[in-house]
Amino acid sequence: MSYYGLHRDPAAFGQDVETFRPERWDSVQPGQYDFMAFGGGNRVCLGQQKVLAESAYVLVWLAKAYSTLESRDSQDWKGELKLTCKSANGRKVALSNSQTCSRRMDTMRQGFAG
Repeated sequence: MSYYGLHRDPAAFGQDVETFRPERWDSVQPGQYDFMAFGGGNRVCLGQQKVLAESAYVLVWLAKAYSTLESRDSQDWKGELKLTCKSANGRKVALSNSQTCSRRMDTMRQGFAG
């Protein structure tokens, strides 16, 4: 099965499937076998729930810790097809925080240390 082809199905994701449009997830509700990031059926990834919980935790932590996330790439995204798709050039981003965020980070660090 080609995950590359499956995850670019216009019937499931719309005619502009090749366009980067994160807001599509507000309206698109792919079926169980339309989006298979973790496989499906009897061979679904055993770590799926752990990965989803940990990634949600990290995203919330980053959102609380930093006020902005900026792209610092000088070139457009270029995909590379391996087992899954990945960026051929990597990604350069900058995270910055305000003074309020800095105080929040200090509080969070103290909580982790204790």
